[in-house]
Amino acid sequence: HLVVSEYSEEKAKLLREIVELTDNKSQELEKFMNCLQLDRIPLNYEYLRLPRELLDCCATVASRSSMPKDLVSAMQRM
Repeated sequence: HLVVSEYSEEKAKLLREIVELTDNKSQELEKFMNCLQLDRIPLNYEYLRLPRELLDCCATVASRSSMPKDLVSAMQRM
């Protein structure tokens, strides 16, 4: 029973340390991102968007296991 208790205590201690490190790094990252002031830069992301038809075709190719081979064969025939 003592061993299990020590194990649980050590596990909880490690978890607290990891959570603290993660929180500290998250705060550090947030400060860094605020310093960059990226939210003040006017960006137009419209040119980065892919057409819906292309996304649908990619999803279809990814969902069919034989589709990549069929596509390569069709391209070679061209």
